[in-house]
Amino acid sequence: MSCSLMRWIQPNNNNWVFDNEIISGRGAGIGSHGISYAVVDTAPFLNGSVTTDILLPRLDSGLAAGFVCRADLRFSFVAGYLLYNPNPDNKISALVIGISTNGTFKPYFGERITSELTVGHYQLSFQFFSGCITLKLSSETLESVITRVVPDIPFPGHIGVIQLYGTEVKMQNLIFTHTDDPFGEVEKPVFKYQVFISHSSKDNSVVDRLVQKLKQQGITYWIDAEQIGFGESITKQIEDGIRASKHILVCLSSNLGKSNWCRAEYAAVLHQYFSGSTNRRVIPIKLDDVTDDEIPVLLYDIRRADYRNKQEFDELIKYLKL
Repeated sequence: MSCSLMRWIQPNNNNWVFDNEIISGRGAGIGSHGISYAVVDTAPFLNGSVTTDILLPRLDSGLAAGFVCRADLRFSFVAGYLLYNPNPDNKISALVIGISTNGTFKPYFGERITSELTVGHYQLSFQFFSGCITLKLSSETLESVITRVVPDIPFPGHIGVIQLYGTEVKMQNLIFTHTDDPFGEVEKPVFKYQVFISHSSKDNSVVDRLVQKLKQQGITYWIDAEQIGFGESITKQIEDGIRASKHILVCLSSNLGKSNWCRAEYAAVLHQYFSGSTNRRVIPIKLDDVTDDEIPVLLYDIRRADYRNKQEFDELIKYLKL
């Protein structure tokens, strides 16, 4: 859907002008990166995409502008932007993914654009699915793409535009889409695995014992150590594993909160579960004496089993066999 400018929220009104569906940003923003952003006032969502035409009117001045997603009005968001610095001593053109948490912004990943930029229009697109972000810049003569797993902010938020370092930018034809069902489920999905095992690598020894018990009970499972081969894309294999699994088994431990990969794995399924759009279940299972404060907040109210408690574990096995 295309955005209605009447529905925009502008945290810094002096930096943005909306005229005939052309978005113009200018002037210094907030913090050391000079950030200013605006978000579309729709219901927050987790997965989707956004595109815009971005104009490079000249090449003698810098540019840093693009998109935010999963954003709130307290400077928490994921950003994807085009960075252009014409300084001969440090000339850079790159696509960059950044993260801001409660006002603290950091560039997370960047990759230089190998082709030379020229004056003119480019299309910038931003796709976000669970923890996976794809940023693409294209024109008639150029195409540059970066894809990265960004698990830091995996839960719903708004989408919008961003500029950095006080650069000037003009964008138009902003179009965004919201993906309700990122896994593309059918009414009666057929799953290859009964559980996808999400765990911290620091718990490998106890998880190995858990896997052996699942095998003994005839439970089919996906686990990274067995399903991801050398040279294969970790992100793609994880996404394929989630799609092929009926439930997500999250191994709770004192190590879990330190694992960004685990958050990326169960975040999208949790979002679907809370919205009632999936038959999958996220099932927490305690491996050790993890405290309530160490359990991720969105897992806290979900009924969990204790791996060390035979009765609870037996009940879990019966449920997984249904």
